[in-house]
Amino acid sequence: RLAASEATMDQRQLDEVYPRLCHRLTEAGEEAVPAVLARLVLLLMQEVADPQRIGRAIDEAADGCVPTPFNRG
Repeated sequence: RLAASEATMDQRQLDEVYPRLCHRLTEAGEEAVPAVLARLVLLLMQEVADPQRIGRAIDEAADGCVPTPFNRG
């Protein structure tokens, strides 16, 4: 389980891991992307093991995707 001090990644670390995610999603194929991402989220939720942090992250992710007058295309 992650300790609170281990829970934050810096930009360099994100830049290292994000291409791996993109590569694996490309390998999986477009139809499998939702399943891969759902499984990733479940695995990360188990690692974080903090319902409050997970809830905040869910809300933040959903708020960024819900159409509003300011983010509609």
